[in-house]
Amino acid sequence: MQTTLASIPAFYNTNATGMEQMLDEMRNAITQEQKVLAMFKYHHKLTPSQVSLKFPNWPITSVRRTITNLTSRGLLFKTSQTRKGPFNKNEYIWKIAV
Repeated sequence: MQTTLASIPAFYNTNATGMEQMLDEMRNAITQEQKVLAMFKYHHKLTPSQVSLKFPNWPITSVRRTITNLTSRGLLFKTSQTRKGPFNKNEYIWKIAV
């Protein structure tokens, strides 16, 4: 089965959010994806923690969800390279798919 943009939600309603709040969350998630993609266009390759440092008000889980969604859409890809993260653990580096 081929993945399409419409088949990948920007927001996952895992806690039974009401319709109005869910629409706000979906808009926020789409905005996050646009901001993260713009960041990758400028820096070309980053780890999730590096992205998170640029957006300190976002939970790291939101950053990782955004990177996963952009990867699923073919806009980013995960490299085999790693870099030490904030807890001295290796993190994979993602690159923009040009």
